[in-house]
Amino acid sequence: MRKLFMMSLIFVIICMQGMAQIKSQRRIYLWDVTLSMKGSMGKTPDIYNDVVNFLKRELNSLTDENIEIVVLPFQEGILETWKAKADVAGKKYIIEKIESYSNNKVTNTDIVASVRAVQNQVINDDKHNMVFLLTDGKQTGGNQALLALIKNWEEYAKIKDVYALYVMLTPQAVDKELVDAINETGRIEVVQEPGKIDWIDLQPASLIRYNIKDDAGKPAMIPITYKKNMALPQGIKVQVTSANDSIIAINELLEINNQNISLTLNYNYQHLRTRLGESTRIPLLLELQNQQEIKDNTGKIIFIHPSNIEIELINRPEKTLRIHVKK
Repeated sequence: MRKLFMMSLIFVIICMQGMAQIKSQRRIYLWDVTLSMKGSMGKTPDIYNDVVNFLKRELNSLTDENIEIVVLPFQEGILETWKAKADVAGKKYIIEKIESYSNNKVTNTDIVASVRAVQNQVINDDKHNMVFLLTDGKQTGGNQALLALIKNWEEYAKIKDVYALYVMLTPQAVDKELVDAINETGRIEVVQEPGKIDWIDLQPASLIRYNIKDDAGKPAMIPITYKKNMALPQGIKVQVTSANDSIIAINELLEINNQNISLTLNYNYQHLRTRLGESTRIPLLLELQNQQEIKDNTGKIIFIHPSNIEIELINRPEKTLRIHVKK
């Protein structure tokens, strides 16, 4: 009985370790609801209903029911917080909140305070976080604080596993200084023509396994999933590299085909097997190489996260047949 209990416990621990490799996604929509979105005083175009319809289409395009949706209308700060899973009931709840929302308060636009609130209160370290900032205006009081926030974004986003999309909904929202800063910063993209742009976030498996004997000569397959109901563009190129001191050197530029990256491992089995334990994990870095080309050709912005994954090299001893002859 004790042996059975210990085996069951070990099985549970192994399952939990496997589950720990899988992070679900949190999509955060930071929605500007200042009166300029409704064409306040005729100085700006009335795009309010267009953005509502855009949000509805975006939410309905999600195919993974485990995604967490967070919608945050903001003006000088976040005004409401609506959360739900991306299942049928959850999407219905969020869409009803969006459709019924009403706020005619005249305020300034404080993008910085709203983004910082997201950083402090909404980003979840246990999730792959996607932040969508939807605004038709500029930061009240000038760009200094917003530029500082953008400048520090990449370092923060790598630690917290966050990608961001800054959507400038109107020509009035477009600011060359901000666009240039975003283009020089990782883990954030800018959209200046939202009607012509869509986005797909690619999620590679965070851990793949490869048996150095049984799989020798075969490619190591990195499965890619994405959470939107649309076709994946052809010709997406990903650079896959290992660390300089890795036991196997990997540095390949590969295309995604059939939602997989096919990785070639070059090694000498007899030499490698003596250097490995029963299993060894190698960190890999995945970097998109032609985002701008894909965006220009298809109108789709491609993200990939996690960009750091692992390949586990399995090195189990060869089985030996022993025959005992009785004398």
